[in-house]
Amino acid sequence: LGIGMIRVQLCNWPAQKSSMDQMIDAFRAQGLKIFAEINYCTVNAPKSSWHQGFVDSGAGNAYAKAFAKAAGEMAAHFKGRVAYWEIWNEPDSPPNGGPQNPDWDGACGAYSYGPAWGWGLCPKQLGVITANSYEKIRAADPKARVVAGNVLFHGEDNWVGREYWRAVYQSQRVQSYRNAHGKYPWDVVGIHPYNWAADEPAIELEMEGACEALL
Repeated sequence: LGIGMIRVQLCNWPAQKSSMDQMIDAFRAQGLKIFAEINYCTVNAPKSSWHQGFVDSGAGNAYAKAFAKAAGEMAAHFKGRVAYWEIWNEPDSPPNGGPQNPDWDGACGAYSYGPAWGWGLCPKQLGVITANSYEKIRAADPKARVVAGNVLFHGEDNWVGREYWRAVYQSQRVQSYRNAHGKYPWDVVGIHPYNWAADEPAIELEMEGACEALL
């Protein structure tokens, strides 16, 4: 097919380390670069823990700390074998199984964000998880690149992805990282424009720096 890169989802770290090694090495033997997705299945923890004890600075949530720790361990283990690390997947999926709700602050703790089977994440918490993971990954493997966002552009005029990403972009943890380092805690912004008509204008995001859409 002429493909040069493959996305793999890495679940249950470190219990499935051996299986991950076999899968990644098999793909690399075929000349493929690895685009590794770490998400809701990577750390074995109940969904109720995702936002428990959340604070904007990222200092209070045990799940975010465990996720970043796993990200660093995986980056060290797969150093030189994984080209891109994608943090989470479609975090702006509809809350509670119903219509999208722009109450992002409420999603961070006042109510459970997403149904039991869902994977929606509060945007401020995504900012925390992304920034923390970026630090761990780049410390373990400076050549690896980190993909953030991975948002769905859904809702009328794709407002959900736009407003969700704006909330991530403006979150305290992301802005504090930018102020300290002069850049944002990611190398690429991922967008899933599945409902975007091919003849519509290009997606425009109000953010500084480069934005690369990965399909």
